[in-house]
Amino acid sequence: EAGISFKAYAEVSQALHEMQPDNAMWTMEAGFAQSNLGNLERSRIPSDPDRVLKHFKSALQYTEIAAAQDPLYERELAESFADVSDAWLDDCNLEQAIVFRRKAVDQAAAHYRLNPMSNKSKQDYAYSLFGVSTVQLKAGQLGSAMESLQRALVLQTELVEEDTGNLKKRWNLLRQSASQAKNLDLSGKLDESWSMSLALESSMREILEQDRDPRIDNVILYAAFLRDF
Repeated sequence: EAGISFKAYAEVSQALHEMQPDNAMWTMEAGFAQSNLGNLERSRIPSDPDRVLKHFKSALQYTEIAAAQDPLYERELAESFADVSDAWLDDCNLEQAIVFRRKAVDQAAAHYRLNPMSNKSKQDYAYSLFGVSTVQLKAGQLGSAMESLQRALVLQTELVEEDTGNLKKRWNLLRQSASQAKNLDLSGKLDESWSMSLALESSMREILEQDRDPRIDNVILYAAFLRDF
């Protein structure tokens, strides 16, 4: 049923884009439609990695065109680069996955430098650093992964300090901190990993008690952390 709706959305957005190819809004809609189809294919069991990659590559092409037509859409590029990276990862191509994750970081960093007071830009930059760290770890680049993740943690900590009541931001910080604790363990820094994990266990338990309707992925995050702990 989702496929029927997403396909119809893609057909309408493509028609609008063809009617006014210089209209950045319609160009971006065509890109969003391809992203929807890519995410839909990734959700299938089993999925087709080549089809996923094709959709996300197409989405990136539309996004790049839209960004050239209207700089407002440059903010969408980092996420589009990240989607292509994940698609390459599903296709077992770590080299290309890292290339596009780095592009996502560069794009997010440039946008952040232009808007350092924007929490949205800061959050996007933190996400991009966390994303590249996960791929670097898969490629065995533990030192680079830890460095990227540490930079993300600095930004994420600032976001939480500016809005301590925001549970989503707190969960994001805990998620990235849990990854850093695991990386410390992998690098042989057991004492640091243990100290960090002790604090994390207490913080995760506390936030679960505060969150009246926790997302399933946050519950899974806590369970995975406890397993590693």
